[in-house]
Amino acid sequence: MTIAAATAADAAALGAAHVAAWRETYPGILSEAVLSEHDAAARAAMWARIIAAGTTVLLARDAEGRVVGFVSAGPQREPEVVDYPGEIYSIYLLRAGQRRGLGRALMAGAARSLLARGLTSANLWVLDGNEAAIAFYTALGGRVVKRRTLPEWEASEAAFAWDDLTALAG
Repeated sequence: MTIAAATAADAAALGAAHVAAWRETYPGILSEAVLSEHDAAARAAMWARIIAAGTTVLLARDAEGRVVGFVSAGPQREPEVVDYPGEIYSIYLLRAGQRRGLGRALMAGAARSLLARGLTSANLWVLDGNEAAIAFYTALGGRVVKRRTLPEWEASEAAFAWDDLTALAG
């Protein structure tokens, strides 16, 4: 298992992993209609744009080189909503990559990237009902600082935050 920065050549694999992660993670949390809207080709195009823009995107790969997880992070996208300069935009790990330390490694990599940009604290959003992720973020020292509803998905989410990314960066 390895962690490395994503390149443009990784966009298709990243898009496929993103859709697979949603389909593994969110049944019972999001409707089937919302889940079925996610398309690997559209996600690949999205990730190609994100990578080209210079956003930090780290990939976790299994021994065969398949993408089994990823994280993206950068400056806060909603400073009017949460008062943290950095944000972990997304982190997903397929079941095939879980319980191997990859989640912690991805979070540490995101924290190091944010710290390198001078962003010393950050948050991320997690859907209510995603109990495994909530337990994971809590174990990493995150705490809930905000909640909001997502009417378009008929769901709600919580912002977990870290006031000092140094410990998370390891």
